[in-house]
Amino acid sequence: MAPAHDRGKGGVTGGGVDGDVDVDAALEAAVARLLYREAACLDDRRWDDWLALYAEEAAFVVPAWATDEELTTDPDEEVHLIYLADRAEMEDRVFRIRSGASLASNPAPRTCHLVTNVAVTEAHGDRIAARANWTTHSYTPDARHLRSGHYEYALGKDGGRLEILRKRIVLLDYRLEGPIDIYNV
Repeated sequence: MAPAHDRGKGGVTGGGVDGDVDVDAALEAAVARLLYREAACLDDRRWDDWLALYAEEAAFVVPAWATDEELTTDPDEEVHLIYLADRAEMEDRVFRIRSGASLASNPAPRTCHLVTNVAVTEAHGDRIAARANWTTHSYTPDARHLRSGHYEYALGKDGGRLEILRKRIVLLDYRLEGPIDIYNV
């Protein structure tokens, strides 16, 4: 089992899509809508709407590849491409993007997120694990980047509303060109 900090907050871990999870179609559709809404918020630079999708204690994790087969798991001891431990850190990142204080985000690229193969992998009470594949196209006058991988989500229900408790983003490529940030993965 992964260390506690890599499992994320919320107590749900993704286990891959095995086809044996009996999930209500309405729940799977609601999860897909949440993931599509998140992608649209990022593409449209609607930062406040994007942040509102996340719980206060939510973590945003982009591990690095430790080897050809293994990802880093401990952000305190190993390199992560991005590790934001809670929504306050996400809000700080958004502030830096908006203010122009982030040189890597100036100018901010235009992006197009494609989210596919959305699947609920576990559901226990008001805790849900989901997985989806993604591709992001990013464009600035100086560069074009294409990145892809898969997302692993821990979600919770808060008053009937789904919210993101943890998002783990696995990139396919371990050799990256150009900057990486919350909006282009």
